[in-house]
This record gives sequence, structure tokens and C-alpha cells, in this order.
Amino acid sequence: MQQMASRPRSLADTGARDPDTATQQVFDALADTDSRLILGATETAMTAAEIAEACSIPLSTTYRKIDRLVETPLLEERTRFDADGDHCSEYVASVESLSIEFDTSGAAVELEMNGADSLAGLLGGPAAASAD
Repeated sequence: MQQMASRPRSLADTGARDPDTATQQVFDALADTDSRLILGATETAMTAAEIAEACSIPLSTTYRKIDRLVETPLLEERTRFDADGDHCSEYVASVESLSIEFDTSGAAVELEMNGADSLAGLLGGPAAASAD
């Protein structure tokens, strides 16, 4: 797997009633079991069909969850080309680590955008999910 250069990124919430949109999208994604399964499964690039199979999620649900995750910095969409010149979308988790801190001014999310080597252990991949 090709490693990307480290790109630390922080999202901060001011503590206002209406949270920062980017931070709220990350929290919403992490609160969703299927989204966490998808992030845990995509250590390496996978198509939507591969993700649906690996996570035992219906394909229509997988597409909906992928669309929401791609809107966050958590999942990256790429294009896969085959030898015949055909192509399709594939998805890979773009976060190696994630930390959330709360204080009196709100919440801060720090994402280490350095590949996804440890993401399955952090969020629980399909194997970990079956233990629930």
C-alpha cells in the first residue's frame, strides 16, 4: 500500500448550538455502525461491491454510507482502471488516527491523514464487528 505524506488536519467546534459542519459530519459518521465497519474494512482500496460483501451490508446501504463518508475527510474516492481500460470507483480510508478532545469551548477532532494502516484496529473491521 502506498503511504501518503502525513497531513495532520484538525476540525474544531466552537461549542455553539450549531456545531461546525465538518466536525458534525465526522461525529455523525463515527456514530453510525455501518460507517465504522466501512472505515475499518477499507485499509486497502475497495469497490462498493467489495465493501458491501466484506461488511455484510446491503449494496444500496453501502452506497448511501459511502456517499456520506466521502463528504468527510475519513474516506477517499479513487478511480480504478483495469487492463481493458474500464474503470470504477474505489474507496480507501484516508485517516490513520483520530483523536477527539472536549473542553469548555467545544470539541476538537484531530485526524492524522497518513494512510490507513491502523484504522481497522482503531474502529473495528468486519472481523471485530462480528464479536458484537
